[in-house]
Amino acid sequence: MIRTPNFDGKYTNLWQKYRPMLLKLMVDAHESPQSYQFQKHEFSDLNGQKPSGYSFKMEVFKNEKKNKVVSNVATDLLNTLQSSPKSEELTSENAYLFKLNNKFTLEVSRIDQ
Repeated sequence: MIRTPNFDGKYTNLWQKYRPMLLKLMVDAHESPQSYQFQKHEFSDLNGQKPSGYSFKMEVFKNEKKNKVVSNVATDLLNTLQSSPKSEELTSENAYLFKLNNKFTLEVSRIDQ
């Protein structure tokens, strides 16, 4: 089910900006884990705080998160993915693990079901 993204999220515009890249990472994760290096300021400028506490691990299957994640950064990423028909297609048969580390590297891995 495709959802309209919640544009109230502080990080939604950032994820929307990178949505084509996120979907490409998901497609390319078929072969091996993919990663993208963000700049710290992309997150801290949105929050007005020091660039820390943004890391998360989130598993997505059938366009829904499958683990408990309370991070606003991860929730806004999920909202962005849920607004994409391509994400719904990709997650219909395989789960994906999204990990953002404290150095702002996002890794996307496909988990075969």
